[in-house]
Amino acid sequence: MRISDNTFGLSFLSNINLNKQRIDQLQIQLATGKRFSRPSEQPVDAAMLMRFQQLLDKNQQYIANADASKSYLEASLNAMKDAQDIFQQAMEIVSVAPNVFRVDEFALSATEIDNLLRRLVVVGNASFNGKYLFGGTQTAITEDSPQPYFATGDTVDLSDLLTPERIIEVETTTDGNAIEIPVGEGISARLNVTGQEAFGGDEGLDAFLLLRDIREALDEAASAESLADVDKEALSELMGLARQAYTRFITQMQFVGGQIDTVDAIRDRLEDDKLELENFISLKQDTDIASAVVDLQRQQTQLEAAYKIGANILPKSLVDFLR
Repeated sequence: MRISDNTFGLSFLSNINLNKQRIDQLQIQLATGKRFSRPSEQPVDAAMLMRFQQLLDKNQQYIANADASKSYLEASLNAMKDAQDIFQQAMEIVSVAPNVFRVDEFALSATEIDNLLRRLVVVGNASFNGKYLFGGTQTAITEDSPQPYFATGDTVDLSDLLTPERIIEVETTTDGNAIEIPVGEGISARLNVTGQEAFGGDEGLDAFLLLRDIREALDEAASAESLADVDKEALSELMGLARQAYTRFITQMQFVGGQIDTVDAIRDRLEDDKLELENFISLKQDTDIASAVVDLQRQQTQLEAAYKIGANILPKSLVDFLR
C-alpha cells in the first residue's frame, strides 16, 4: 500500500496535535489540582462525584445538627443543675426548721424560700443562643412572645431577688413539646428538655408551687403563738415532696447526660463517614500530582522527539529527489 507524503504529513501533524492536547490537559490538571474541569470530560466519574458530594453535604448538616443538639442539652443540663442546687438549699432550710428555738425564725426561713422561688423562675426562663431552653416549641425570644414562666399575684421584680413582694402564683406558657432534629438517616436527637419534664406541672409535682407551699407553711409557722403550735407534720410532708422534686432533677440530668453521650457517639460516626466520603471524592476528583508530573515529562519528551524526527523527514525539498 502506497502512502503519499501528504498523508504521512497529515498523520504526523495529527499525532503532534494529540500530544499537545495531552500536555495541555496535564498542565490544567496540575494547575487546578482536579482530574477534570468539565463533567463532559469524565461523565461517569462526574455523576458519581455529584452523588457523593450530596452525601457529604448532608453529612455535614447532620454534624452541625449534632453540635447544636449537644450545645442546647449542655445548657439545659447546667440550668437544671442550678435548679437542683436551689432545691438542695430548700431541703436544708426545711430540715432545720423544726429545730428552731423561736417562732420568729420561721419568718427568716420563709424569706429564704421566697428568694429561692424567685431564682427558680429565673432558671425556668433560662435561654441559650437566643432561645428559651424550657419553652417547648415556643422558644423565640421577642417582645411579643411571653416568657415560659412568669410570676403573678403581688408585683414582683425578678431582676431584684431581694424585693419584699412575694410571688403568689407561677404560670407557664410552655407547650410541653420536645424538639428533635435529624442527626442521621432515620435518626433524631433531642434539642431540648421541656418545662414539664424539668419542673413538673399539669399532673406532675410542680416545683414552683411546691416552693410556694413551703414558704406559706413557714409563714404559718411564724404566726403560731408558740413552737408547740407549729404543724411539724406538714413541714415533714413538704420535706418529702421537696426530696421528690430534687430526685426528679437528678433523673432528668441523668437523662440529658445520656442524650449527650448518644449525640457524641453519633457525631463520632458522622466524622468517620465524612472522612471516608472526602477520601473517595479526593480519589475520583483530585489530581495525582506525582503521576501527572511524570506523565507530563514523558509527553514533553515525546513531543521533542517527534519534532526532531519531523525535521528530518518533513518537508522534503527538490534536492532530496535529485540525490
